[in-house]
Amino acid sequence: MKEFMQQHNLLSAFFLGHSMGGKTAMRLALDDPQLVDALIVADIAPRKYPAHHDYIFDAILGLELQRFSSRKEVDQALSANIPSLATRQLVMKNLARDESNAFRWKMNLEAIHGNYDTLNEAISSDRPFEKPTLFIRGIKSSYILPNDEPEIKNLFPSSGLTTMENAGHWVHADAPDEFTRIVLEFLEKQL
Repeated sequence: MKEFMQQHNLLSAFFLGHSMGGKTAMRLALDDPQLVDALIVADIAPRKYPAHHDYIFDAILGLELQRFSSRKEVDQALSANIPSLATRQLVMKNLARDESNAFRWKMNLEAIHGNYDTLNEAISSDRPFEKPTLFIRGIKSSYILPNDEPEIKNLFPSSGLTTMENAGHWVHADAPDEFTRIVLEFLEKQL
């Protein structure tokens, strides 16, 4: 997909977001529509969501990264509080090494944790985003429900909604080939 977007010079014209990134993408499109030609949102609605990641924050914030020498050790430490391998793998995508080869978080963990309630708030706007928008949801997910559809259409009147049959919330990870096909078909229609 990256090659397709580079080939067609689409890296800045389209914004693809999932969960927190999806809410960020929606906010950007609504606030600065001139920056976004089309929007793809993966399995998140503009509604308020209850906080449910505290156990992940507790696990991550409780780690003393300097005491670990391998990713496997970090994974083992996280497994005590985050039993899902898929969730741990997602969290560990944010793990990097600094110039002294010690582990560090790529994300601004303190800022995300400190603003978590705000990140979960509903998105609203005085004006809709009128450009092409695609919402992709997983059939096994409860992040985009039928009662979310009117607000999606209110904020994104040119939106469509595609449901992936073999996916939960992490549509891109649960069915990567299907997700890529859906995204590329949408992008090709926008060219």
